[in-house]
Amino acid sequence: MTQSLFYGNEPVNYAIALGTLLALVVLVTLGARFGPLVNTLRRRRSRNRATALECYLLDQLERTLVPLAYVAALFIAFSTLHLAPAARHVLDMVGIAVLVWAVVRGAVGLFRFAIESYITRNTERGLSSANLRAFVPFVNVIAWGFALVFVLDAWGFHVTAIVAGLGIGGVAVALAAQSILRD
Repeated sequence: MTQSLFYGNEPVNYAIALGTLLALVVLVTLGARFGPLVNTLRRRRSRNRATALECYLLDQLERTLVPLAYVAALFIAFSTLHLAPAARHVLDMVGIAVLVWAVVRGAVGLFRFAIESYITRNTERGLSSANLRAFVPFVNVIAWGFALVFVLDAWGFHVTAIVAGLGIGGVAVALAAQSILRD
């Protein structure tokens, strides 16, 4: 029984993959709940002593990096198995999508944090924050649009028509956003 193969893997390979996955999930969970950086940031936030940057970092850790670490644990566990080329390709495609999701989410969050910080620093100068806050959804849509095109290209789809449409759409958005950018 121990020598029989299931989809090119012996039962011991599945046991190693499962053990690896469980160990990594436990490590990520413990790090997310009891890690020194996370605990310090949570304590500062609960006592209302956290800066805006610390709140942003905690948000990024909890909402982006921890899910990314869980997916990385899954990938590491699957890497111990011998997978069919089609299954490996699907795994790689999912990995690319998750990685792009994490990068874009972090970048959009950083942009939003930068805009909010700029508004906070310049409120006494009579800055119209409504115009700047109205710019954030445009950047959000553009970033996710580029991310979608990148993922589709990485998956092997031909995206030349989409890129041409985004170019025309970018010109339209730039013309529409002239007054916001001018302010």
